[in-house]
Amino acid sequence: MKWVAGSFAIQFGIIFIISSPLFLLGFMGSFQGEPDVVIPIVIFSVFIDLNVINVLHQVGLKRSFGILLLTFVPIMFIMISLGNILSGMP
Repeated sequence: MKWVAGSFAIQFGIIFIISSPLFLLGFMGSFQGEPDVVIPIVIFSVFIDLNVINVLHQVGLKRSFGILLLTFVPIMFIMISLGNILSGMP
């Protein structure tokens, strides 16, 4: 179980680092969640996460995509809720 948690933490950290500029722009008030900015960041995050899963687990791209689907959805919900919590801070 600790290996699963470690893998999830690595994936979450990488996605958080990729999307952190959007969090910083949101804190400054210059980013309001425009889809033309969010969609390329999400696609880039999915691509990087797919390759990280393939490197970590060495299962091949097809199985990595299955693992990506199982982990990316909860990570996106966590990132959305974290963004809402942090953007509501004074």
